[in-house]
Amino acid sequence: MSALRRYSDSGGPYGEVSAENFGLAGFVAYRNPLLAEAMRVLNLVQQWGAGLPIARRELRANGQQDPQFKITPQRIFCTVKARRVTPSTTVTR
Repeated sequence: MSALRRYSDSGGPYGEVSAENFGLAGFVAYRNPLLAEAMRVLNLVQQWGAGLPIARRELRANGQQDPQFKITPQRIFCTVKARRVTPSTTVTR
């Protein structure tokens, strides 16, 4: 099994979000605001802009490093390193 998981999102940063402020609190933008609002009304989103802080917190709680991002105008790449498990490591979740 690979020690890395790589994900990508086509489209790159959008609206007020840039490579410089990506993932910082207060910088959010939605390509389809009507769909985003519908998801909010239906309680399908927890909180605007909460996804990356939650992911970072959960990875740390699991003994993993923060995700690494490479941002280009066309794509956002995310790499998540797997936690190293040894015979003495207790795996939770």
